[in-house]
Amino acid sequence: MKKNVAGQKVGAQMLTAADHTAFAGAVTVYVCGDAGAQNVGSVGAGACVHEGNGYHTYAPDQAETNYDLVAFTFIGAGAIPATVQCYTTGDITAIKAVTDKLSPAASTLVTGTVSTAVFAATTTQFEAADIVEATADHYNGRLITWTSGALINQQTDIADYSLVAGKGHFTMTATTEAPAHGDTFVIQ
Repeated sequence: MKKNVAGQKVGAQMLTAADHTAFAGAVTVYVCGDAGAQNVGSVGAGACVHEGNGYHTYAPDQAETNYDLVAFTFIGAGAIPATVQCYTTGDITAIKAVTDKLSPAASTLVTGTVSTAVFAATTTQFEAADIVEATADHYNGRLITWTSGALINQQTDIADYSLVAGKGHFTMTATTEAPAHGDTFVIQ
């Protein structure tokens, strides 16, 4: 969330307390900035918009985003309360200084796509037809971050790499499930 900027939204999935189904009733948000007092949202007396399937959103005003940490607590009669914490970003100059330092590292990132045409991926092994580095162990010790599919945003380390029948074959520390054909990743 951007610090001290209007026109943003925050949302939470709400569940009915009795049966854990999507909650579609009225929801009010309470705002707490930097661990201060919690107050009802200032826009529309904290009234949230039900977007569908139990997902409710609130559009805080500028002052409600003028904290380093903002907690939005969503409350509905008969619903399980949900709190969303947002750390704000502010000084774009400081952020740019950090990203400028990261730019050279970005050129060392390797992207790939899982191929299950020949080898059936598991939670510890997979192949990528678009990675064809011939040197065995070339990627050992590097991190792999999943950028699509069921493993999106999971990260693990590469324990072994080899080129097998023209495809990069990776052994990694176990993920929660096997990657699927077409899942994408980045090697750092």
